[in-house]
Amino acid sequence: MKHLKVTQNRQKKWADAKRIPLEFVVGDHVFLNISPTRGVIRFGCSGKLSPKNIRPFDIIEQVGEVAY
Repeated sequence: MKHLKVTQNRQKKWADAKRIPLEFVVGDHVFLNISPTRGVIRFGCSGKLSPKNIRPFDIIEQVGEVAY
């Protein structure tokens, strides 16, 4: 059990070092980051030309701690 806790702490340390805290305010413009799916046409493009980020969206309200 002790080894599991040590491993969890080590993984948390590395994850926290790479994590960037993001905070938005109402009225900000943000791009929606999507993961391209092979063979699926979304947002008007397919294949290699499918976008990774789509149009800027306005933040209209904050619903939760990390949900906007």
